[in-house]
Amino acid sequence: MSAPWDATTNFTEKRIGRFGNSAMDANPPNMVRGALYRGPAKDRRLFTFGGSTFLANQTDPDWKPPDSDEYSMWSYDTETMTWDQYSITDAVPRRPNWGAATEAIATGIGFFLNGMLDRGSSSVLYSTTEYINNTLTHETDNQITYLGGMAIVDLTTAIARNVSTETLGSPRVAGGLVHSPGFGKTKNGTLVTFGGMRSGNEKNNTFDNGILVSHSQKNLEVCARLTCTD
Repeated sequence: MSAPWDATTNFTEKRIGRFGNSAMDANPPNMVRGALYRGPAKDRRLFTFGGSTFLANQTDPDWKPPDSDEYSMWSYDTETMTWDQYSITDAVPRRPNWGAATEAIATGIGFFLNGMLDRGSSSVLYSTTEYINNTLTHETDNQITYLGGMAIVDLTTAIARNVSTETLGSPRVAGGLVHSPGFGKTKNGTLVTFGGMRSGNEKNNTFDNGILVSHSQKNLEVCARLTCTD
């Protein structure tokens, strides 16, 4: 910084409403465990991707159940203060959450590695009910589905693709993902992933039975040599 900065005098705050326009017939969802992308260097929009509705406390007057799985990406224009939504269901049919996220700002590419589905991220799962002996049960409410693959989103065109991550082993959640533009053999750099949690019981995955990625395995891995536009 070239000049002193005082938080008591140089800081302003504004509350921004989450409202889509009338043509959308929807507002941006209020979610946790999603990704926030700064976007391309000269783009004035911010982007959100994925996430899950917080189901543990539904007393907030603004609380709403998960909406359509179709729109898992939204943008906010910091100049016009307007929201927009994007359908990328061809590559990402269900809204993922708790994946490792990063972006390559120079190329305007966002990445979301693995992650999971749960009742808060998918309107389909949220609306599904299960009966045992004609009695409504909530036994499946805690179940999750780990997701393989990595979503690669062009934040300029809102076009996405999903690439295999099978060579990384079991899908993971809550790990780290870093884009290193100066590392690797390609001009676009390399993605490095580390840590996280994986399934502890692949026949019945829940929030409670995941296990940390073992240090006896490769915990620091190069997961992609970026070509971005392939």
